[in-house]
Amino acid sequence: MHRTKASSLVLALVFAVAYTQAQQTVTGPRGGKATGSVSTKGNTAAASGTATSASGNTASAQGTVTKTRTGATESGFVTGPKGGTTTASGVTTKTSTGSTTTGSVNGPNGGTTSGTATTTKTATGATTTATVRGPRGQSKTGSVSYPTQPK
Repeated sequence: MHRTKASSLVLALVFAVAYTQAQQTVTGPRGGKATGSVSTKGNTAAASGTATSASGNTASAQGTVTKTRTGATESGFVTGPKGGTTTASGVTTKTSTGSTTTGSVNGPNGGTTSGTATTTKTATGATTTATVRGPRGQSKTGSVSYPTQPK
């Protein structure tokens, strides 16, 4: 199984299991197997999963989200079949006028991509501005505004 497919399968299983609050194992048509589980305690939810292809390649993932008084913190990692690990983390902070989310992803070869998104609410709608910085220092910024939806 290709590393990307194995990682995708693990993440899909982790998210699927997260809604059932259980442990689940599935076997693919060619003999690959994926197992995922989720647990919650207080304001923290944790999920993990492992996928093994029919040829024996294994990928695993784990993630944690903790709800705080002012937002949430997220962290997780994926380990591919060749041992490379990608980690990710983020923090969301809510305010009375919107929210700010910052996060970063560290790849198995040492490259880091980070980003920040800020949403500001107004009486007529909201505006979100996001900036992403790549592992080589390049940066891109974008913004979108949208009106308040009628109820």
